[in-house]
Parts: sequence; C-alpha cells; structure tokens
Amino acid sequence: MYHFTGVDPQTGLIAFEDKDNNGVGTNYPGDLQARKQITQDYYGGLQNTVTYKGFQVSLFFQFVKQTGYSYIASPAFVVPGRKGNQMTDVLNRWQKPGDESEYQMFTSSYASKGSGLYSISTYAGDNSITDASFIRLQNVYLAWSVSPPLMKRLHLKGGKVYAQGQNVLTWTKYKGLSPETQSQTMLPPLRTITVGFQLSL
Repeated sequence: MYHFTGVDPQTGLIAFEDKDNNGVGTNYPGDLQARKQITQDYYGGLQNTVTYKGFQVSLFFQFVKQTGYSYIASPAFVVPGRKGNQMTDVLNRWQKPGDESEYQMFTSSYASKGSGLYSISTYAGDNSITDASFIRLQNVYLAWSVSPPLMKRLHLKGGKVYAQGQNVLTWTKYKGLSPETQSQTMLPPLRTITVGFQLSL
C-alpha cells in the first residue's frame, strides 16, 4: 500500500511517501510498501459462574487482539466533493494553513486533486489500517431460584426468575460500527436482553 505520511499543514492535501524518489508519492508500483499487516494476533474468552444463596451470575467475555481496515476503507466513507454521511471526526479536518489533522481539506468538486488523493487513501493508503482490537461482554446470565419456604407457600415444586443478555458491551478504540466485522454497511451484532421465569407446579 502507499505509506501515509500525513496531511500537509500548508496545502491541506494528504501525502504519501515517495519511495522511488520520482517526485510522486502515489506511483504504481514503485511507491507501494509493506509496512503494516492485517492480522489477528490472538483471541480467546473468559467465562465464570458464581452461585450464592439461590442467586446465580454467569459472565462470558470475548477478547481479540487484531488489526483491520478502518472506516475510511469502506465504501460508506464519502470522499470530499461527493454527497453522503460522514463520521464526526471529519469536523476536525484541515481548513486553513497551519492546521494539523489526519483528514485533508474538503472540496466542492469530486474531480479535484484533493478528492483524487482521498480516493487513493481510501483504497490503497496504509492509513486505512488500524487497531481493531476489542473486548466484549458477550453473555450475561442472572438468575434467582425461589427459596424452598416461599415455594411451599406458593405450592410450587420449583421456580426461577432470570435475565439474559447477549452482546451487552464492547470496549474498543476502533472507529466504525463493529471491530469484529469491520463493515460500515452492516449493523454490528445486536444487543438482546431476555427476561423470564420458570415454574414447576
């Protein structure tokens, strides 16, 4: 990929390293480099269940250490000069000489030089590779078993009240909808919460 070196504080244009020293940082294939990898270093899970006086709590955490494609590598990321939604980070884009930002100037024309460079960064710049690691509270199960004296008074053989959640919380620095799928056109796994009871008559 082309190696991203930043946004020029004076011109507001995105820049890439000129590896072959021909004066252009986006020369194919001379400026392509292998400086970043897209990989999953490790993954795993941790589950624990605690029971105390009729109460039960079960937690399952999933963790993944990985790199992947960021928001700007998605077709959902609209380059300057085109209509479409943007993430709020672009509010901190370059706007005047001296500004320092990872997002270059915006233009009113898709055919502008700036938009062309942005298209390259979207599909072939290594600034589209980012940390996509995450920790997710995948499952939570809470239950309370009705005490024997109460079951006797209610004429029950057994009873339990429970609540269960899936995809409850995700901790990540990834910018986008989901570090797991890294897709900006599909919804991440939905959070679901189920509450119920079981009775034995």
